Amino acid sequence: YKNVTAEAFQMMARLLEAGLPIANYARLLFRCKEKAHIALLGKALPTMRYLCGGEIAGMHLSIEAFREAGATGEHADGVVDYAIDAEGVKIAYFARETEEGTIKCSLRALTPYRVDGVAERLGGGGHQLAAGCTVPGPMDKALLAIETALQEAYVGGGQA
Repeated sequence: YKNVTAEAFQMMARLLEAGLPIANYARLLFRCKEKAHIALLGKALPTMRYLCGGEIAGMHLSIEAFREAGATGEHADGVVDYAIDAEGVKIAYFARETEEGTIKCSLRALTPYRVDGVAERLGGGGHQLAAGCTVPGPMDKALLAIETALQEAYVGGGQA
């Protein structure tokens, strides 16, 4: 990521020289996923929709989808990354219904776009490239608010 420095690579070089089995740790840290996360992802991907010529992408899941997948909110971590990693996407979201009926939304952006203003506008917060918020349900109403705010950020060059 953007904040990685040459010092981090120098430290990694020393660890490799000392015999650190980097492939094993990389798999444990970045590749291994719980089965409930995979099941949840299988339910989320078919909901992917694109806006603004494919430069905004998002997915959403009901609380029922979580129950069917045997998943909790923790299993949703990283689902939004599949939207932002899609080719051509600049801004992404993942919205999920909570047990209370609110909609928790994770937002991601690529520079120069930003999602912190969108999150703040919807009652949340975060950073330029990663933010979140919780909005009232039901899902269709929440998606309308989220997608409208993201489209305004996109049209405004990421500054909404």
